[in-house]
Amino acid sequence: MFKKIIFLVVLFASLSFKAKSTTVLSPQITCVSVLPNGNISLTWLTPTDPSGVFSCYDIYRSTNGFPPFTLVTSVFSYTTTTYTDFFVNANLASVYYYIETRSGSPIPTNAPAFDTVKSIHLNLIPSFGTANIAWNAISNSSTSTSSGIYSIYQISKLGVQTLQGTSTNTNYVDEIFVCHDSLSYKVEISDNTGCTSVSSVINGLFDNKVVPATSLFDTLSVDDNNNAIMSWNANPSSDVEGYLVYYVNTIGANVLLDTVVGINNISYNYSNLPANASGATEQFLIAAYDSCKNGGLFGFPLSTIYLTSTADICNRTATLNWTPYDSLIGNGLAGYRIYQSSISSIGPYTLIDTVSAHILTYTVNSLAPNKMYYYKVQAFDLSGTKTSSSNRISRYSAAPIPPAFSYLRKVTVVSNNRIDITCHVDVAASVLKYKIFRSLDTVSSHFKHIATIPVSGISPIMYSDNKVTTTAHSYYYKVINVDSCGYDGLESNVSRSILLSVYSKENMTNVLNWNNYETWEGGIVSYNIYRGIDGVFEIAPIASVTPGLDSTVFVDDVSLLVQGNGVFNYYIEGIEGFGTPFNFGETSLSNQANAFQDPSVYIPNAFRPIGGYTTKFTPLSTYIDFTEYEFNIFNRFGNLIFSSTNISEGWDGTKGGNVCDFGVYVYFLRYKTSKGEYKERKGTVTLLN
Repeated sequence: MFKKIIFLVVLFASLSFKAKSTTVLSPQITCVSVLPNGNISLTWLTPTDPSGVFSCYDIYRSTNGFPPFTLVTSVFSYTTTTYTDFFVNANLASVYYYIETRSGSPIPTNAPAFDTVKSIHLNLIPSFGTANIAWNAISNSSTSTSSGIYSIYQISKLGVQTLQGTSTNTNYVDEIFVCHDSLSYKVEISDNTGCTSVSSVINGLFDNKVVPATSLFDTLSVDDNNNAIMSWNANPSSDVEGYLVYYVNTIGANVLLDTVVGINNISYNYSNLPANASGATEQFLIAAYDSCKNGGLFGFPLSTIYLTSTADICNRTATLNWTPYDSLIGNGLAGYRIYQSSISSIGPYTLIDTVSAHILTYTVNSLAPNKMYYYKVQAFDLSGTKTSSSNRISRYSAAPIPPAFSYLRKVTVVSNNRIDITCHVDVAASVLKYKIFRSLDTVSSHFKHIATIPVSGISPIMYSDNKVTTTAHSYYYKVINVDSCGYDGLESNVSRSILLSVYSKENMTNVLNWNNYETWEGGIVSYNIYRGIDGVFEIAPIASVTPGLDSTVFVDDVSLLVQGNGVFNYYIEGIEGFGTPFNFGETSLSNQANAFQDPSVYIPNAFRPIGGYTTKFTPLSTYIDFTEYEFNIFNRFGNLIFSSTNISEGWDGTKGGNVCDFGVYVYFLRYKTSKGEYKERKGTVTLLN
C-alpha cells in the first residue's frame, strides 16, 4: 500500500511537472477599436497550444489603468480572436485591457498577460483655423506589430469621413476651412496582422480665422496699350477662394481695384483709371482671401517700369531713362533689354541692345531726322524667361524747322565801296543766324564768308558790304541759313550786282555797257538809265532798255549838251518783274560811271573893237573847267596888257582905259579839261582899226 502511495505521488509529481511545461502563453492584443456606440472591440493573436491544454482566455478591464483589473469575461474557444466589450462608453475616456490564457491539467493556471493595452482616446483643442488633435498609443510595447502610421479622419455633420492626413506621432494639426461649424475627428492605425485600431470620436465647434498665406507677385508688366498686366504665384493655402488686387495711389493709399475669383486664377490686366502706366510708375499689391473671407497679408508691393526719354535734335539722339524693376524677379534680375520700333506703339519691336541690372539709362544714336520712333524696356531674370516690360513711349526725332524760303530781294550799289544786300527770310524757321557770302564769279568754292547776321525774328535782313570796289567789279552774293543746331542749311538764290562802264567818243556820244542783274524770280522788266552833268543828275531816266531786245548797251548823244565841264555821270536802275511768289518787286542800282568829253576851243585871229563883228577878243569853248581858266594878252614887247580868269570876259583892245595901238598882239590860254588834263594855247591876234 505504501509503495502504491509512493507511486501515485511520483506519478502526480511527474504529471504536474509535465503540465507546467505545456502552459499556453497569453495572447498579444493587436487592435483596440472604439465602436461608434462607445463599445470596444478587441483583437488578438492566437497563442501556440501544441499540447492542447488551452482552457480559456480571461479578459480583464480597468478604467484608469491601475489595479485592480476586473475580469470581464472568459472566452473558452481557442480559435476566437475578437471580443466586444459593451457599455464601457469608451468615447469618454480610454479603457485599459489585458488578456491571460488559462491552460494546463488537471488544474489550469493563468499565464502572465502579454501586454496591457488601452483604447485610443482623442483630445481636441479647437483654435482659430486649426484643430489640434492628440491621442494615446494602444501600447508602448517594443514587440508591437503596429504599422506605426496613424490616419486622421474628419467627419462632417452628414457623417462623411475625409482623410485629412497621416502622422507617425500621436498628434496632428488640421487646417480648418469651415467658417463656423462643428466637426468630428477619429484616428485609425492599422496593424501588420491585418486589423485596425479605431479611436474614440470627438467633435468641436470651429471658426476659421486663419488668414491665407502671403501672396507674392510673379511679374508686373505693361502691355502695348500701356495697361498694367500682372501675375502672381498660386497661394499655398488650400482654402483660398481668390485674390484682391490693389493700386497704391499717389498719396500712398491702397485702392481696391478688383477681385479675381479662383485660387488658380493668377493673372490680372488693368486698363481703367486711376492707373495710367504711360504717365508714371504704378504700384500694386496682391492679397488672397479664403472661403471664410479672411484676407491675407500683403506681399511686397511691385511697381511698373516707367520709361521716359529726352531728345537731342542736334546730335540726332534719344536718351531713355527708366525706373528700376524688382530685383527679385524670377531667380534674380539680370538686366534690361531695349527695344525700338519705327512702325507703331504696338510694334513690331526690334531688340537694339541689352544693359546690366544696375544701368537705368541708354542713349540711342543715329536717328533719322523727322521720324517717329517707339521704345520699350524689358527687365529679365537670370534664366532669361521671366520678363517685365515698361510702358511704351514715342519720340519724334525732330530736326530744326527748315526755312521754306530764303530769297535775295536785291543787291544794290550804294557807293564806290558799298553794296547793300537785302534778303527775305522765313522767320518761322529754326534758324540761328545767316551767313553772307561773296564771290567774283559763280564757282562755289570761290564764295567767301564775309559776314554773319544773328536772328532777329524780322524779315528782311540787310547787310552793307563796305569792302568792295563797285567801279571795278560786279559781285555775286548768296545767303546761307544756319539752323538752330549750327548746321548750314538752305541757300538763297545767287544775285549779282550791276557793273556799269562808260566811255566817250569824239562824235559827242557816250557809250554805256553793263552786265545783267542776277537773279530775280520775276526776271528783269527793264533797265532805267539815269544821267547827270557835272555831278547833277536829272530826276527822270533819260532812257529805258528792255533786256533781250536792246541788250545792255546804250549810246547817249550829248552833242546838244555843251554846257558844263564835259563830265557826264550815269547809273543804271534794274527793275524786277512780277513773277516773284512774294508779291513784291525790287530795284537794283549799278555803280556810278562817268564819261569825259574833250573840250572844243576856237580862238579868232583878229577883231575890231569899234564897229567890228567881234568887238572883244574871247576864246569860244565847250566843256572847260571854269575853276582853272587863265587868259593873258601881251604886246610885242612882252608886256602884259590884259589878264582874266573869267571865261566870259574878253579883251576890248584897251589898257587902263586907253585904246591900244593897232597891230599884232600875243595871247596865252591855259585851262583844265573835264578829264582833269591841263591844256595851253599860244598865238597872235590882230587888233584892227
